[in-house]
Amino acid sequence: MIETHPNPDKAFTDAAQQITPETLGEILNSLVLRDYSGNQEFERTLEELRHEVDLIDDELIRLLAKRMGIAEEMGRYKYAHNITILQLTRWKELFADRIKKGSNAGLNTRFLADLLKLVHEQSIEIQTNVMNFPKE
Repeated sequence: MIETHPNPDKAFTDAAQQITPETLGEILNSLVLRDYSGNQEFERTLEELRHEVDLIDDELIRLLAKRMGIAEEMGRYKYAHNITILQLTRWKELFADRIKKGSNAGLNTRFLADLLKLVHEQSIEIQTNVMNFPKE
């Protein structure tokens, strides 16, 4: 809901929320209406791109599962040798290296940092489970 008033400061209700008719015109003129779908050529190309994304997502899932399997193996190895799960120096080095590589590859560093932290947290959780409930 948008309220307009020729002089919002003098409006009797919700003065702080009102805009001038001119501002409303600017807002409406800046709206961009886009089509929901395109022609056949557009839809075909979009479907090809979506297929590529699907293949990449499948590969990402496969690689993440493989990485978590290795994290579990590391947890068992650390448990067997009575070593702590978190290796802070290694994590800092890995994090800095991956951020640098990702940045060089054109990835948004905040996105990559969030992703790396999530993957690391999951690896820690897996190793913690191994430590707390070892399969001997």
